[in-house]
Amino acid sequence: MAEALRTDRAEDDSSNAIFTTYLKEPTKIGEALKTLRNQRVGLKLTFQNETTIYTARILDVLGDEFLIEDLQPRSGLKLMGARRRFAFSGRANGLYLHSEGNQVRRIDEDRGVPYFRIPLPSNALFQQRRRSARYEVPLRTDSNPATVNLYRSVETDRDHTTTLEGRMLDISAGGCRLAIPGPIHPPLESGEMLTSASINIPALFDISVQATIRHASYNKLTRKVICGMEFTSMHVTDRRRLEQFIQSLAQNAARD
Repeated sequence: MAEALRTDRAEDDSSNAIFTTYLKEPTKIGEALKTLRNQRVGLKLTFQNETTIYTARILDVLGDEFLIEDLQPRSGLKLMGARRRFAFSGRANGLYLHSEGNQVRRIDEDRGVPYFRIPLPSNALFQQRRRSARYEVPLRTDSNPATVNLYRSVETDRDHTTTLEGRMLDISAGGCRLAIPGPIHPPLESGEMLTSASINIPALFDISVQATIRHASYNKLTRKVICGMEFTSMHVTDRRRLEQFIQSLAQNAARD
């Protein structure tokens, strides 16, 4: 971990200690931004010599950059186009991230909607991390369930790609959990990088993602493998569609 500012041992309601530090490793900063993305947190942006506080949404984190969109107020588009430096901060469920001196690398469009490519900061103030909220797939899909196809490269005498199909149990912006008929040979392993995966939620969307297995266990009674996977990357259009679906699930959960 990078140079620490302080460690606060005050306990919160869930008995988690608060830890504050400066992050300097790109991978750590990227992980923190992904956590904010997964929790669907809006960023607050302030530009040099400007009093207006702007907001934006993290679209994705890819390699050495992160993508933001939905910049409000829209006057911020001109500042981004002029490559004005800005600070950003995001906070959710005990997590806080702050960075200064950022500058847009490039402005792209997806179906006419602009988004901004920002290099990962060289350092960022970081405080605590929490997991992203997961949502159960709506019951209305039970008769025609949401499915996930996992494509994995299997090492045999001749390497080949095999396909596993599972039923989705829940989903978040950062990953999903599914049940797959088992047993599976060879077994899914924690850390296994899939060739790719596709997610189909009937009448809603069908997207492709790059993913990594985070856990997998086989239940002999149900003959099911319960596995969790993390989405590591996906196309911008698919990311937007996933975010819209998660937002609808969150709104439905808030009404219940």
